[in-house]
Amino acid sequence: MDERRAAAVGNAERESLKKELGIGKEKVIVYTGRLIASKGVDYLIRGLHGVREPTVCIIVGEGKERGRLERLARDEQVNVRFTGFRKDVNRFLSLADVFVLPSLSESLNYSMLEAATAGVPIVVTDLGIIPPGAAFIVGKRDSAAIAGAITTVLSQPKLAAQKVAQAKLFAGKFDWDEAAHHYRSVLKRVCRKEGL
Repeated sequence: MDERRAAAVGNAERESLKKELGIGKEKVIVYTGRLIASKGVDYLIRGLHGVREPTVCIIVGEGKERGRLERLARDEQVNVRFTGFRKDVNRFLSLADVFVLPSLSESLNYSMLEAATAGVPIVVTDLGIIPPGAAFIVGKRDSAAIAGAITTVLSQPKLAAQKVAQAKLFAGKFDWDEAAHHYRSVLKRVCRKEGL
């Protein structure tokens, strides 16, 4: 993870992106990833009605479910922007007040690590990936719980900041420099043991 990428997005660039997306004073919810059934994005969209503050949800990604999800957002009459596939995910994370990963099934999720590195509070379904102290964890297929967790993030900034700090520590374990340092130390121990 490279925290410098998210930090490199300046105020002018953020304001430009907000203008491009038609975002005003709403709080920004971001999902990044593929748009397939197992990602559970429909539960996020349905849950938007339950969030107590004015929000806009930005869905960054592409997939075979996109058309259905766009129709669902229109039918639900919720404030959602679909961007399609983007390589500049860090720009969207720079706008985010909360990142949501509503997946039904997942291994280690790179998008979630990017959000953690960028310092964005995370709402995630109970996938057993991230420690509870590092995210707001909700049940799978539970739109009301997703809405409740988003509302908590937006209304309790101190609690959200605590979880962000823990999420950054968690994400740091997957940093390439950290991994290389760890592997070097393991190799040195093995070489010493083997007399190499």
